[in-house]
Amino acid sequence: MERELRTLDQGEPVPVPASLDARFQEAALVESIGKALAQAGFEDASVSSIDCTEYPCIVYGEGMGARDDFERLSVTSAFSDYRTDRQQAFGWRIGGTDAPEKRYFGLALYSRDESPERQEALNQRIQYRSRQMQQTLPRP
Repeated sequence: MERELRTLDQGEPVPVPASLDARFQEAALVESIGKALAQAGFEDASVSSIDCTEYPCIVYGEGMGARDDFERLSVTSAFSDYRTDRQQAFGWRIGGTDAPEKRYFGLALYSRDESPERQEALNQRIQYRSRQMQQTLPRP
């Protein structure tokens, strides 16, 4: 029963597709997202880490994270290879009233060709992994 409850909350890791396109691998994601941040005008934003321990990789960073920010990112030429792919974007704000506000983001990208069942499983797992990352962010 405990395992069933955990699976409902966390999901299960999804196997990497047999022929994973190079654009979804660590080096390509870091380079593309870094370039897209610069092209979108996020001078203080950067990729701080990438989690490729499971599929899909999740790119994490600082300096942006609002819904409009992701829209600006998605129209850059550096992001063009990913426009038709599935994505989950997360933004977090920490601080504010008594401390300077900091923004953080997470971005997971995967092929639009994934089956509906795999998409559901991927989305659940990405949400869990992003919640785990959010808990590690420094608090003021």
